[in-house]
Amino acid sequence: MIDSAPITCHTNAASSAEDNPRKKVLPLALQTPVLSPPLPASRDALWRTALLIAAAAALGGVLAAVTANKQLFLYKDTLHLTASGVGTLLLLINLPAYLQPFMGGLSDLYPLGGWHRRSYFALAAIVQAAGYAGLMTLHQYHYAALACLLIVAGTGGALAGVLVNAAMVSVGNRTGTFGSLQTLFQFTPLVLSLA
Repeated sequence: MIDSAPITCHTNAASSAEDNPRKKVLPLALQTPVLSPPLPASRDALWRTALLIAAAAALGGVLAAVTANKQLFLYKDTLHLTASGVGTLLLLINLPAYLQPFMGGLSDLYPLGGWHRRSYFALAAIVQAAGYAGLMTLHQYHYAALACLLIVAGTGGALAGVLVNAAMVSVGNRTGTFGSLQTLFQFTPLVLSLA
């Protein structure tokens, strides 16, 4: 429901509410908010964020290209899962993706090592690498061990994705370049798919 409480708007900016008996009253839904201009930020922060976004998109695309077919082979030929079994496993290993809003809130509210994003990003890389390293060391694939290690790797990937998006929004809103950064994030994998 739209709040329709009347808000007083002055027709003359120089006069105050007490001086002007003829006030124009508009509902809140018809008011246009006054947006402040973007805050100045250093070019270095913008370039670092653009590099982080491009690198994250590129590495995500390369990692998906390397692991996707091998994981499907593992599910179907090694574990002999049916289509519904693969669907159930994918539902389980995508649990970290469902928890991304909570990961973002955690990283914003509680700094780790004095940083809100840098230390969490390092932790995300370590967790994702640990999940894939554990998967690499398995000699016999069991459903539970495989699911747990893929959940660990997915947790690192989901946390890294949240942090890249948070940096993109933060720097993009501060510099007024959010649309350009988002385009870079979506355009980089498309360019890499051509190569």
